[in-house]
Amino acid sequence: MKLIFTDCENVILKNTEVVFEYKNSIETISTDGEGIISLKGLPEKVEIACFINESDKYFFKFKEKGEENIKLELIKLDMLFVIIGNNQNSLSGLNIFFEYRGKKEEHTSDNTGQIILKNIPLNTKIKAYQIFKGKEYNAEHFQCVRDKAQYFFVGDFLFESSDMKFKLIDESGQVIRNADMRFKIDQDEFEAVTNANGNIIVKDIKIDTIVSCKQLMFGKSLPWHNVTCEKGIDEYIIHGEKIKDFAYNTSALDSIVRMKFRLVDSHSEPVPNAIIKLEYDEKIRNKYSNQNGEAMIDDIRLGSRIKAFVDIKGKKIESEYICQEDNELHEMVIDTSNKKVLLALLGAIVLIAIIILFSKIDFSKAEMAENEEIKIEKDTIIRNYKYFVKDEISGESVVNAKISLIFSDTVLSERIKGNDFVNFAALDSKSPQKVKINAVGYLPYNNDFVLDSINEILLNKDTLVYVDSKVENCGLFTKSEWNGTTIKNFKLNKSKGRLKIFYNMFAKPDKIEVYKGGVYDISDENLLFSSKVEVAGMNTILMDYQTADSTITVKISGIENNKGWIYKVFCQDVVYPINNATENNN
Repeated sequence: MKLIFTDCENVILKNTEVVFEYKNSIETISTDGEGIISLKGLPEKVEIACFINESDKYFFKFKEKGEENIKLELIKLDMLFVIIGNNQNSLSGLNIFFEYRGKKEEHTSDNTGQIILKNIPLNTKIKAYQIFKGKEYNAEHFQCVRDKAQYFFVGDFLFESSDMKFKLIDESGQVIRNADMRFKIDQDEFEAVTNANGNIIVKDIKIDTIVSCKQLMFGKSLPWHNVTCEKGIDEYIIHGEKIKDFAYNTSALDSIVRMKFRLVDSHSEPVPNAIIKLEYDEKIRNKYSNQNGEAMIDDIRLGSRIKAFVDIKGKKIESEYICQEDNELHEMVIDTSNKKVLLALLGAIVLIAIIILFSKIDFSKAEMAENEEIKIEKDTIIRNYKYFVKDEISGESVVNAKISLIFSDTVLSERIKGNDFVNFAALDSKSPQKVKINAVGYLPYNNDFVLDSINEILLNKDTLVYVDSKVENCGLFTKSEWNGTTIKNFKLNKSKGRLKIFYNMFAKPDKIEVYKGGVYDISDENLLFSSKVEVAGMNTILMDYQTADSTITVKISGIENNKGWIYKVFCQDVVYPINNATENNN
């Protein structure tokens, strides 16, 4: 028998437990995703009672091939929402929107910062949010689990916006006109061009929003500037560089890049082990082509002029190029074919005859002398290994990425800091076997070593990890906004002392870890505290700490689809007593 369950508002009861009574037997069965339960194997026309709320029973008779539409009343509860700000204070007079079971309601918090939703069916999922200029903000999701349970909603007391006027200037204070700029605001990213006054105006930005911007310049990676939108600011000054043409001042770009050359014959086959002489920037390099006919230099400036020479047994080629971009490839074709085949064969026959006649003559000294005459000092093809690590989507440098070259007997490790790349000196006696790269918020990279002087590695972001790069002030409540792991950095008002952190993980457990230093300093050596396993409910952590920059990092590893936690890092104005590693605060 097919039973289709809805509630009194005609909402399908999905995955809901229903109690059945018949012939002194009681059984609980859950509906499927379409609100359906199939009964089988019962006596025909036996009377059955079913219910969710015992005060509301529905009676029907069993029919093996029958179908019944059943309406049941759900258990209804009251939900108490506490509206708080980032400073932990309750907020009164806030308009909060609630959506559930196809309804949309607006409620205002009372003078205690509370909103009560009455008669909410058990297990109902509710979305709460604020609206500003037609857009949703601070959206959170809750589920009705028990009567008069408290649910914390962290909101903004007042929404305000402002236009932001940016001015791009050079080091002398002169405006930079017609310059390309890139902006990042929340999840949006866009580009704009400065006007005749060096200005770009970005309209209607929410107060306290952090706007990231940078100047775009060919051949250079200029830094990002992070600016907070504030009231009453007439203009935000951004420092950049004026663009200079190659023809007039190539050194102004000051960008070292690489160039590749491929030597092929008239049949487009690579010519290996040939000497390619390169002259550029008052340097002379003699490069040997590899098995693919390729040679490379990694210290040429953008806009430089380079001359290339090849001489293979009298066959010569000379070319000239201008370096226009990184990693550009130039193909050089040399005619190594011999059109006088008969003369070549005759020459070979004569040579064989000479060898037979003078086989007893010692030519070793002559060969040595000849070798000494044509010996050319080989320039090291790979002087060092330069690694650029970039985000696969944005193409931006991944600062603080840790690159490790794995040798058979040692490991060399460096972090990307201010130069956007890391250099490792090439060793003549051995080469690395593996390359490993780790960066907070990204999936690890582990691959075989590739012999190349310039290496660009693209990292994929870990979609289950959210890294907040800005530094928060202590004394504020932090709430969950992410499914998975959240990493945040806090500034304390003392470099050492006794640290206090209060947290509430609610019903679903999460793991909490505390490190000294910034978000990119996370390591076993910097670990101050770890819950080791996922914990639920409320608790207070007390620990001693000492950190040079007065910052600590909190890492919350949440269960999938769990956004239910909140914590507060207290400022160190007083010293708290401590008996154990933690004190319960239930």
